[in-house]
Amino acid sequence: MLCNIKNNVYMEDMKRAVINPGFFIGILGLTVMLMRTVWYFKDMPGRIPVMEICSYPMALSGFTVFSAAFPAWGYANQFYKEEKTGYIRFILSRMSWKKYMCMRITSVCISGGLVIAVPLAILFMFAYLTGSGEVGDLFQGMQVRETIIHLGIPAVLLMKTGLGALFGIFWALIGLFSSLLIRNKYAPFIIPFILNQFFWIVFANDPKLNPVFLVRGEDLDSYGLSAVLLLVYCILAASMTFFVMRRRMRE
Repeated sequence: MLCNIKNNVYMEDMKRAVINPGFFIGILGLTVMLMRTVWYFKDMPGRIPVMEICSYPMALSGFTVFSAAFPAWGYANQFYKEEKTGYIRFILSRMSWKKYMCMRITSVCISGGLVIAVPLAILFMFAYLTGSGEVGDLFQGMQVRETIIHLGIPAVLLMKTGLGALFGIFWALIGLFSSLLIRNKYAPFIIPFILNQFFWIVFANDPKLNPVFLVRGEDLDSYGLSAVLLLVYCILAASMTFFVMRRRMRE
């Protein structure tokens, strides 16, 4: 019976992570931001290479500036809400604090990853249906060009969507981490934005240390290396979050 209660709490939390106003606002806002730079391509079907259409929003939409703030819209401030309202005591009466931490980190990761991955998937689908199947000259002389030719455009677009999910997970975890350090409901949105600007300025010439360069894959000329580095950053962010949350739970 107790096991069923725990499972119900866990499943309800997963549902709330992807069915809440902030989650849909984040997806809608980012989708509009990305699509507004490529929408006119619908009037030129088959004339522009797919990969070229996909590259435009990353450079022209403001994605590099604001993207870090979107994942937090999903669920990153949920811990703050539960602690503020006292609802966390209700949850902890039905599961251990360790399971609660795992649940909260997992739900934040799922929500944040989808907030970035879904708009990118919409963009890539639009590009695939609108653009031409030619690789074009955009990545001439780069290893990623050979990857696109060898694996095919659909597979590469799927990998780029995965990079977007990892990017969203990282910044969602940073948002959660921020809410643990600074007990303010706006911290999960403001801190990732500020850190993103810091990375952009300080690591402008070192893409391996700047997550916004890794989300494209082409900046490092390797989709695989970009994914590995983003995964490492996600693990580091999750570890820091787990450590700080454990201290907060024991207070």
